[in-house]
Amino acid sequence: MTLCPSPTSQDMNGIEMLYGDGHRATVEFVRHFDKFFDCLNVRSMTEGFKKRKPNLLPYRSPNDERLTWLETDFLNYLQNWDERVEAREHISKQNKNRMKLSRETLEGLRMTVKSCVDLSRYLLGRPGVHCVLSEKFNQDPLESYFGNQRQMRGGNEAPSVLQFCQNANALRLKSSHLLAVRGANVTTYADALIDGTALPRRSYTDRNNRGHI
Repeated sequence: MTLCPSPTSQDMNGIEMLYGDGHRATVEFVRHFDKFFDCLNVRSMTEGFKKRKPNLLPYRSPNDERLTWLETDFLNYLQNWDERVEAREHISKQNKNRMKLSRETLEGLRMTVKSCVDLSRYLLGRPGVHCVLSEKFNQDPLESYFGNQRQMRGGNEAPSVLQFCQNANALRLKSSHLLAVRGANVTTYADALIDGTALPRRSYTDRNNRGHI
């Protein structure tokens, strides 16, 4: 993902000046995806200033212009691209598919944009949240959990509700997140941190004194 913006830098916009209107569609593509990658790769508080790219600055308001651009201008651009190709006549379905993004890619971009926009606005509306770095968003823990679910019971791709719940309990036990025993006089803290630091050794005098108590 970090290498994707390299070939779509704004420096490439000079091709419009060199080649004229014949490459207007390419220039439009470059500009849209350059801004798209910048909006989703906000990773630090200062990178936008260092690179002089405002789109790399942290999100600080639910009404940020970039969030509006993502869910309106960018998604409309993708939709219009798809519709213009489909509207062309005397072209085979196979050739049309080569002229546009695949259905899976288009749906993935829509889901990514809507998720990023909604999550950013939700977080920025929470008390105490002053900024959002979009590059920090990831779903690796969720993918890992469902990957473990699929590996249970011999790689079952379509578990029932009962099997899913049984797998969830097994995963809790596997990760030492033991279920609390009802009526017990102890409390289970599933997210408690375990300190592996060795305890200090008692002196010989302390051990002898303890035996006389």
